[in-house]
Amino acid sequence: MNFVYGFLGDFTWEAIIKTGLRISMMIVFAWVAMKLLQKSIQRLEKNLILKSQKAGEPPSESQKRIETIVRLIKQALFIALWLTFGLVLLKEFGVEIGPIIASAGVVGLAIDFGAQNLVRDIIAGFFIILENQIRVGDVALVNGT
Repeated sequence: MNFVYGFLGDFTWEAIIKTGLRISMMIVFAWVAMKLLQKSIQRLEKNLILKSQKAGEPPSESQKRIETIVRLIKQALFIALWLTFGLVLLKEFGVEIGPIIASAGVVGLAIDFGAQNLVRDIIAGFFIILENQIRVGDVALVNGT
């Protein structure tokens, strides 16, 4: 019990209120950033639809391609946003994030060397989608199945 009292004795109400306000501001900032990203992604989707209509592409095919591209971009941006928010939140709680970022870099490098073919396939798959070769909802027939 003395450990708990010693641990809690280090905190003051001033520090708790300041940390709480900073965390609240970060949550509001992350929420606003998420809403701005959603609006900009919706605007991007509308622009892509207009461009495909001007180019004379069939609406169903262009809609599938645009949906696929927008979904990929949306998930990548949201993962980056919330990962950044999580690291800033850890920093606010007093956790050193430098070693975490360095470890992530080393792990990423190890994965790149160990799974070069996988990374190459992911990049090739992204370009296949961008070049409109395969879309969400497409079906492949292999040996009549």
